Amino acid sequence: MKKTLLLTCLILVTNFVLGQDRLFLKNGTVVSGKITSINKKVARIKLDKTGKIKRFTERDIERAMIQIDDKEVEFKYGKVPFLGEVLLGKLYDGRADLYVAQTYVAGHKDNNDFLGYKMGGTQSMYYVQKDSEEQLFDLNYDGAIFNKFHNRVSKYFKDCPSLSKRIKNKELTSGNIVEIIEIYDSCE
Repeated sequence: MKKTLLLTCLILVTNFVLGQDRLFLKNGTVVSGKITSINKKVARIKLDKTGKIKRFTERDIERAMIQIDDKEVEFKYGKVPFLGEVLLGKLYDGRADLYVAQTYVAGHKDNNDFLGYKMGGTQSMYYVQKDSEEQLFDLNYDGAIFNKFHNRVSKYFKDCPSLSKRIKNKELTSGNIVEIIEIYDSCE
């Protein structure tokens, strides 16, 4: 009975500790809670102890460990095209690494919209980096007429002809980013 109770308590404590987000600050402090938002260089975390939301910036944060889909993802600062230095999470590690950054897009007035206002919100931005590269490649941009996703990304993955062809033929789109990276990783 004592062993069962001890095991149950251990599992509950482990789930509580591992099931939360953590900010590792430059001063050595670890802040635990739930990350409520990340916007470029700023992270907001709802503190476990008080329930208050506290804001930290690149001056404070060394790295972050964030739960995404039951997986702990490490976020560090990195330079990405167009946004500059941002808090960036590594979602996939392979021949090509997949990264995500989040940015807040403000709402705006739009006369074409039924309500006359478009809501803003957090947008996930995806980047990839092959082992041989120094810079991240932007997977987000989709030009109006030129430089479409399927054209840019199929050229980027031209060293895997079967994948490049599937992207070019629009079998794989921006909604299949993780699958694209997994296919590239297994490409001969």
